[in-house]
Amino acid sequence: MDDTADEIELSRMLSGALGRVVQAASSLESELRTVAAALLDTKYAAVVVAGQPANWLLDTIQAVAKVHDRVSEQSLLELQGVSTRIKKALEGRNRLAHGVWGTDSDGSVVSHTSRYRRIHWEKTPVTLTGLQELASEMLTLTTSLHLWVMNALPPEASSNEVQLRWEDYLRSLPPEELLALVQRRLNGTP
Repeated sequence: MDDTADEIELSRMLSGALGRVVQAASSLESELRTVAAALLDTKYAAVVVAGQPANWLLDTIQAVAKVHDRVSEQSLLELQGVSTRIKKALEGRNRLAHGVWGTDSDGSVVSHTSRYRRIHWEKTPVTLTGLQELASEMLTLTTSLHLWVMNALPPEASSNEVQLRWEDYLRSLPPEELLALVQRRLNGTP
């Protein structure tokens, strides 16, 4: 292969790996919404957390967990550790997904990002391994956050976010479909 073909293949692989980072970040943000809603302890939390950015969700989770009567000191310490890792992973995602990719003077791929009210760009190396590790870390953090909420709060708390959506869905069904759904549930079939 010539240099151009190598560059195209590298670009394709890096783009695919960035896509996996974005997908993993989406899963992490979804779990952040679930945890925030669980801590807020109402089905209406779904409205509060909908569309909120990840940093807002994480800040809300930390603030509510500190005062929540069911979150133990040990659980709070665990959350703080996971939260620190989440912030770092989200910053990495932002630098890579929102930066301008280019080639450095040595031929390596870098992402240039600007910071609030700063004139100098920050350079972040873009490597296949780095992107894969970031995606893996985000998926690990999603699982850690899920396990945290399952251990810190009663099991039913995790359903707060979906409860209001489920009720809305049921109200949208025509009467005959709602009756058929109820029948299937009574018969134990999906």
